[in-house]
Amino acid sequence: MAIQAKDIMGNWKVRALFVSDVSIPIGTPCDYAFDFGGSLAYNIRDNGIRVDLQESGKWSFDEGNAQLVLQFKGADGQDLPDGKYTCQVTGADSKMLKFTYADINGLISRVELDKVPS
Repeated sequence: MAIQAKDIMGNWKVRALFVSDVSIPIGTPCDYAFDFGGSLAYNIRDNGIRVDLQESGKWSFDEGNAQLVLQFKGADGQDLPDGKYTCQVTGADSKMLKFTYADINGLISRVELDKVPS
């Protein structure tokens, strides 16, 4: 069965991050919220210097080719030109979400997320 947008909606906690198939340790809680209507929130709660990073934007999903597009917005509410990521969803179900994307250096990164119970 093909991945559908409803499989992506909800709140997710980042479990693992890989850059060029090398695991990158996650030292602080990090999560995504893919809300109804395409609203996107990305949060990092820094437990070291006590500064939280909160990003917002929009998301869309093309079920035909399993592409997830994330567009982050700046403080002024405008789309960030370097804040658009076209991701390939490689797995999604009621418990996990996995996708890959090219980072700013052109390296392929992979994110693995766990569903946050509602």
